[in-house]
Amino acid sequence: MRGYAGLDTRGLVGTGRWKDEKSAARYEHVVVSEEARKADLLPVPSPLKKAASGENPGSAPLKVAK
Repeated sequence: MRGYAGLDTRGLVGTGRWKDEKSAARYEHVVVSEEARKADLLPVPSPLKKAASGENPGSAPLKVAK
């Protein structure tokens, strides 16, 4: 709420998610930076193929590129 709506500590308490300003103040330092948002755009490797039932994924033959 701080990053999207620009709420201060009192505003965070006003949402009802924190019981007092002291507990909300613990999150004052948590602001998502532009760099962190850009990191979400980095490519990630596709997930590995899951082993079939009863198959040990570690014993599958390796595929060698020619």
